Amino acid sequence: MRERMRAKDIREFAKEKLKENLKVLVLIQIIIVLITIGITVWGNMFQRLIGSMILNFVIQIAEMFLVYAFFAGITFAYFMCSVGLKPRVEDVFYVFLKKKKSILWVILRKCIMIQVYAAIFSFFGGLLGAILYVDSSPFILTSSVLAVVIVELRYFPAIYLLIDGEEKEAKKAVWRGTDLMKGNYKRLIFLYLSFIPWMLLGVLTLGIGLFVVAAWLQISMAVFYKDLKEQEKAKTGTAA
Repeated sequence: MRERMRAKDIREFAKEKLKENLKVLVLIQIIIVLITIGITVWGNMFQRLIGSMILNFVIQIAEMFLVYAFFAGITFAYFMCSVGLKPRVEDVFYVFLKKKKSILWVILRKCIMIQVYAAIFSFFGGLLGAILYVDSSPFILTSSVLAVVIVELRYFPAIYLLIDGEEKEAKKAVWRGTDLMKGNYKRLIFLYLSFIPWMLLGVLTLGIGLFVVAAWLQISMAVFYKDLKEQEKAKTGTAA
């Protein structure tokens, strides 16, 4: 069976692709940061104007949905880069330009699940704070981060499968993505963590280097997905 790529190998391969497309990828990162800030400001403004808890929840879902939709666009750009094709700035709007409903369904599902998990974890976080007679804010913040991490790991390959054309339906992409990730969750987490030293170096450059590191990380995620697919092919070949 084909050996899995090590985190070091994935980073090295991604670094070469990054060098080939550095300017456009950094520009894409800057654009997505500006878009995210704009959407966040818009969401916060509406939440202040509207006192209804239910409507605020809907606004949070809409805000997260839009951010994820644009992130799906840069995921497409980095995937193109990983397979040797040239990424373009307009790829940021890929989901909207191509009207990829299946990707939007996966994104909506992710947003809802994040809110559900966050609500459950926040409840228990607040309960723990009350029991220990301490400020529950750190527990609630940790709960929100944990919710995002769990959902991201759960749905990681689904977007790539749809972008890659491997799957056409959102449900099938999620199911197959779950199968691809079996036995690979630790690998993905370790790959993320391996970028922390580089992120710290990026901070030392007044944050400018973070745009480069973020692009490097995104390409690495695309390479990781490709490795998952190769593992799947190897298993199928062995079974046959």
